[in-house]
Amino acid sequence: MTDSSDSSSELDLAADFVAALLLDDDSDDGDRGSAGACGATAGGADRAISEPASHKYRDAHRAFHFEGLPSGLQLEQRYLEVSETGGAVYDAGVVLSRWLSSHPTAVCSLPVLELGCGPGLTALTAAALGASEVIATDMDESALKLARDNIEAHTEWLTQCPFHVCKPELLRYRWGTALPPKLRSWRDRAAGCAGGGVVLAADVLYDNVDSFAALLSTLSSLLLQSPAGSADDRSAPVAVRGGSTKDLMGSTCLLCFPRRRIDAEHAYVDALHTRFSVERLDVSGCASGCDREMVLLRVQPLPNSRLGSE
Repeated sequence: MTDSSDSSSELDLAADFVAALLLDDDSDDGDRGSAGACGATAGGADRAISEPASHKYRDAHRAFHFEGLPSGLQLEQRYLEVSETGGAVYDAGVVLSRWLSSHPTAVCSLPVLELGCGPGLTALTAAALGASEVIATDMDESALKLARDNIEAHTEWLTQCPFHVCKPELLRYRWGTALPPKLRSWRDRAAGCAGGGVVLAADVLYDNVDSFAALLSTLSSLLLQSPAGSADDRSAPVAVRGGSTKDLMGSTCLLCFPRRRIDAEHAYVDALHTRFSVERLDVSGCASGCDREMVLLRVQPLPNSRLGSE
């Protein structure tokens, strides 16, 4: 997927697929039972989960403290100033940051890319835990400005983190569009790491088919192999740090989100399962203070998964 026409075709296919799954789910009058990786039941009126009213998102500043990291992490929020949803730190970003702080090897020494960085909490956490590089992306310029201000305000704080080696970079990017050169370069560097790269995505699932289709398209571009023989062919063994080789199996995505509309979650997870292995991780010790149940998924390519193979 290296040009805009390929991206548009991929996006249309993904949107059609997820829309069909939602129609199938809506036509099922019975209780669906287990929802695979999401592990929930859906039936009747319980399918829609209302949004809570919370004042914490409107606070001008919010302080955070995570295991193994120094105190002094306090982010500015601009809930009413930033368009879209990037002006506040939502619960999924807090839960993902807590989980990372208790599992630092998930990002330590690895290249990290964040989709939908908002005020920058998760990007700062990954950098503090020793990621080799962090690129934080958002489609909204005002959200990126907020993240930039927060990252600059924590330059000294990062130096107090014993494993810190980088400062997060920022990039404007809209899901579902062709990867810009910086993200293609990140993908190639991730391919050269024995542990691959890590894509972080917190609170990016909404009750919106087009938005999820765009996310699925971008995850496919970042995580999956290209078809053998293509101009972007990276399916052959590649050199990795440490002098060994491995077959590129793609990077890992950690996808964290709150429970909202369960039938949509079923469709989204079903769509992910067509291309990736999906595992639900335990966040029971990371979700205190959250407004609703939180889900954290580890999304990894299936064996021999390739772009354009479907």
